[in-house]
Amino acid sequence: MTIYPWIRDNCRPLVAEMTFENAEEMVEPNLPLLILYRNGSDPETVNTFTRAVHHEIRDLLNIQLIAVHVDGNVFKHALKIANKSAASMPVIQLDTFASISFSN
Repeated sequence: MTIYPWIRDNCRPLVAEMTFENAEEMVEPNLPLLILYRNGSDPETVNTFTRAVHHEIRDLLNIQLIAVHVDGNVFKHALKIANKSAASMPVIQLDTFASISFSN
């Protein structure tokens, strides 16, 4: 038995991907979200964001905020509320998503 299945099931990644399926779980702790809106599948932007979070704000994670990345094409309504569009991505935003319903 390896430790990897336990880690995968019990630990939160430094920067998690937020989808409509797991959004309620992400906002449940009532902490602000540091959100990276990326354009579709853009691993380089996610990697750069993750490195920056690790080096700059790691001590704040899961205590004062949660860092996530989202597909901005899926969460386009949230981008629109922030007066941004797909052409603006990548975009970083600090938000609570308190007033957004997470149903498709």
